[in-house]
Amino acid sequence: LGPGDLAAVARSSGFANEGRRQGFTADRRLLMEAINSPMMGMTSAEPNPSPVPGVDQSTTDCYCGICVFETIGQIATAMRDAPERRKLLLFVGSAITIQEPTAANPCFSPVKPPRDRMMRELELSNVTVHSLDPAGLFTTALSASFHVKQGMTPMLMTRLPAQYNAQNAQRLDNLRVLPDHTGGRLVSNTNAPADLVPAVFAESRSYYLLGFEPASADDGRFHRIEVRVNRPGATVQARRWHSSSPPASLDDDVEAAWAAAVPADLALALRSPLPRSGLGLTLNTVML
Repeated sequence: LGPGDLAAVARSSGFANEGRRQGFTADRRLLMEAINSPMMGMTSAEPNPSPVPGVDQSTTDCYCGICVFETIGQIATAMRDAPERRKLLLFVGSAITIQEPTAANPCFSPVKPPRDRMMRELELSNVTVHSLDPAGLFTTALSASFHVKQGMTPMLMTRLPAQYNAQNAQRLDNLRVLPDHTGGRLVSNTNAPADLVPAVFAESRSYYLLGFEPASADDGRFHRIEVRVNRPGATVQARRWHSSSPPASLDDDVEAAWAAAVPADLALALRSPLPRSGLGLTLNTVML
């Protein structure tokens, strides 16, 4: 953390919620205590769990991974009102169900509403997401503890590594979606992901700020942005969308009820991830 930087620790799942969470602070001690706090949960009871993280349904701790979408969306919403700051979200996780291959998958329909809300909030909040995969170097070889199930033929066993490779490729593609969408990077296929974190912060400190006047009217829709350079070997990481005004909320009724019941200054203070001052309080005391 540099001067003026703030950080927070959030957890997205029931498995991890045994660990501490920490709101935005510059206190490194509090942040480290939250990161190092213990977590408890159950591992798979399957005799042959898939070696691909997040594939074996018995190891998941929230339905179809929806809790991850909800948490990231809530974080982005909270960070929307923090202007003039570089906003990074470091997603440390081995799996996120961004896209499902077929409509026959039971997670195909349930994930769409929370996933779309998460993507919209990330776009509106100008948050850059970097995905850090803690699974390390991946091997599809069958382990020595592999149990041969009844009816499993040698031919089927020889096909398992190829199946695991395909599942792992899809897992990494899912982890890559949010960084690609927001201008971040994916850190994977390494047993030392922390070694690449300095490069993430170096990118955050070094950037160009480009401004343009949109040609379209203030229609509240998202429009695609593409940034190109003519320098050989250069890689451009930039946001891919812009909106001239926030689109209609998915929760208009809730927003209207909130606005009617809570004063604007108080609502802003409650929603902001950063401390706010200037709110007057009235205190009454009664002697009994």
